Amino acid sequence: MRLDDLEPVIDAELRKIKAPGCSVAVVDAEGVIDARGFGFSDLRSGRRADPSTIYHLFSITKLLTATRVMQLVESGDLGLEMPISDCVPGAPREVTLEHLLSHTSGLRDQTKAFLAFHVEPRRRPTTSEALSRFSLKAHENPGGKASYQNVNYMLLGAVIEAVSRQP
Repeated sequence: MRLDDLEPVIDAELRKIKAPGCSVAVVDAEGVIDARGFGFSDLRSGRRADPSTIYHLFSITKLLTATRVMQLVESGDLGLEMPISDCVPGAPREVTLEHLLSHTSGLRDQTKAFLAFHVEPRRRPTTSEALSRFSLKAHENPGGKASYQNVNYMLLGAVIEAVSRQP
């Protein structure tokens, strides 16, 4: 399948939901078959979207992060019971990957971290800079009640970076 076949559908959906643009890739087991941007990545400057456009996906990235963590678990590079402090210096020793994935780490977000996001042309913060905006002290015992917190997936991203050695 090529994106030429999907272009009318994508354009119509962008108009329907009033989204300025998107980037789409068609992939198979061998890799990328086709990739293209549709619409605009920046309306103010008129910059068009392209396959390398970076978007703020917010909580949708949790699905992508969890998928990558589970791929690393399947390959034997990570274990669900592994303390995250094995990969992230300064993280609580008692918090495991499973706690982060299930939002049972006992960690909490802080307002200053919640309000921190990247807007171009400012420089993107490094993972350690972004993590420094969170308190990595457990407010509750890990493994207890689930509490949706962004810090859990921020830490999982840091684990992925450490294991893959890629930012």
